[in-house]
Amino acid sequence: VGVCTGVVSACVRVPTSVVKSQLQLQLHDSTFGCLREILSRSGPAGLFVGFRATVLLDVFYAVVQFAVLEQLGPPRLHSISGFFMIIEASLNKFDLSRPKGL
Repeated sequence: VGVCTGVVSACVRVPTSVVKSQLQLQLHDSTFGCLREILSRSGPAGLFVGFRATVLLDVFYAVVQFAVLEQLGPPRLHSISGFFMIIEASLNKFDLSRPKGL
């Protein structure tokens, strides 16, 4: 499921990124002018330059993220309330009620 969502999101992100990059380089005056130029010069494939690299990166990221989350255990252990419970338990090991030497 994660891989499929990565591919679908890349179908939107890559063309957007191609147009954004060319606009940032000031190669075109407007978004529509940029789209018109890319499509006339390279066709629809011009909007998907770097698609394979983006999908590979997304798949690798999803695999690593899944493996890490699996190693963390049940979701309650890596929720924000679980985080604060761990901090509180750690602080309870120390006597913070009075400074040392007094």
